[in-house]
Amino acid sequence: MMIAVLVCSALIALCQISTVAADDFCTVGFNIYPQTQVAGLIRQLGNYTEQTCTERCLLIAECAVLTFVPFDNSCWLGGTKNTVKTLNYFMNTREKTKVCPGYCKSTFNTFANQQALGLTLQPGNYTEDTCTARCGYAPDCWVLTFIAASNQCWLSNAVNAPKVAHAGMITKDRVNVCPVYCTTKFTTFAQHLVLGLTRQPGNYTEQSCEDRCALTSSCWTLTHVTTDQSCWFGNVKFQNLIWNGAMTAKEKDVLCFNKQAK
Repeated sequence: MMIAVLVCSALIALCQISTVAADDFCTVGFNIYPQTQVAGLIRQLGNYTEQTCTERCLLIAECAVLTFVPFDNSCWLGGTKNTVKTLNYFMNTREKTKVCPGYCKSTFNTFANQQALGLTLQPGNYTEDTCTARCGYAPDCWVLTFIAASNQCWLSNAVNAPKVAHAGMITKDRVNVCPVYCTTKFTTFAQHLVLGLTRQPGNYTEQSCEDRCALTSSCWTLTHVTTDQSCWFGNVKFQNLIWNGAMTAKEKDVLCFNKQAK
């Protein structure tokens, strides 16, 4: 059976919110198994498209696999990967793949023809690359100076060490770039609407409308209309609310924090 691989594609810039970690640190996608189903999944309330079913799984950390049934627009989710898949010409299954290393990456700002003061000479001979790697792997190293003429590597645990001009030397300040973890929450205003929003194509339940807004970085306000299953987005928060018994308005908040570096 041919297995296609879907990475967030059009949603790739938006996955930073929904997948909890920044894109450079966490990659989320789905392996696609056409014409298959997985038994033992839990049906989600409401009608879905394959895209909104995928978005529902993407936003639920515990969701590992989904089966979408086109003929009744049903979405079935499960929490176990590598489940047995059986042939069914009327269903499609997707299995989530997620790689989140969960650590900080070291990068370096380079200052050519400069020497950092107060460093300690490391024993042995180095190239620029091996000196940089030595500092990158040492948790207490924050600055280095490499001298090409003598293959010397000098390191220090000082942050923002003073520098002086010196021809033939290369100094690098280490910067740790760390994952950003985010939680998306909505405040619900039942029986209200917000004017001036843009209708999204397709039909939505209230939940799938919220899911789509959570995955759309420019969406900060939504209105879901029960009578026609429409979903409306706005890019401005704190807009005026108007009472309407057949509609539900919601406002999004994204709370983020960094995994702390030294």
